[in-house]
Amino acid sequence: MKLTAFLATVLAFGGYAIGRAQTGNKNSIEFGNTVLRLGMSKDSVIAALAKDYRVNDEGIVLATSGPPYDSPGSLVFKNGRLTAVWKDWSPSNEHHGYELANNVYGLFKVLQDEGRTNCILSTGSKQTTGSEQKTGFLFCGDKEIQITAFRLPQGDQTNESAVLTEILRMKE
Repeated sequence: MKLTAFLATVLAFGGYAIGRAQTGNKNSIEFGNTVLRLGMSKDSVIAALAKDYRVNDEGIVLATSGPPYDSPGSLVFKNGRLTAVWKDWSPSNEHHGYELANNVYGLFKVLQDEGRTNCILSTGSKQTTGSEQKTGFLFCGDKEIQITAFRLPQGDQTNESAVLTEILRMKE
């Protein structure tokens, strides 16, 4: 049961993060339906976020619906312009989130310890009626890291799982 809950959390976090990270604009971050771009004026950022969020004096973005008032991130302004954005991708279950982050850290640490720091990042997905697979790939020479989230129909319910894999193979 513990493994199933962990895998569901991995799916919820990893699949969502992989899907959401595939935005086309390198200088933007989304908070809900609001796209923020570096260089935007502070007034336009505050106005764009106003429907769903408020920004306090320290730049912390807070959801207007609550309590609890979730904070999806924080903003930095310089000379009235947006210069930095932090977006929180943490899963709501912090214990399972720790397990996921610790496992991903372990995979990345192996690559770093082996001197494999020049890597290529890629993603892929497949969807059919009722099923979904999302995979993040990190290629580092002849070593690869795969993080895959699965959502498969199982009777009248949906089975969610995830797999984190380290792969070593010869280049062809």
